[in-house]
Amino acid sequence: MPTQEAVDEVAALGRADGCLVWEPQLLPAPVGYVCALSDPDGNVVEFSFDQGVYEKVREVWG
Repeated sequence: MPTQEAVDEVAALGRADGCLVWEPQLLPAPVGYVCALSDPDGNVVEFSFDQGVYEKVREVWG
């Protein structure tokens, strides 16, 4: 995600809907700031900031 605040917003939505798997937390590199939600099929989806992924996507796809 582009910002830490965006991760917090996703976590708040997940918390309100009862699907927040883990609260936002700052983990050592290369993980960064993350939270996770479960989707309707029970899959765990991670939302993160500061892993370098967002910058690489912007570099490749603009």
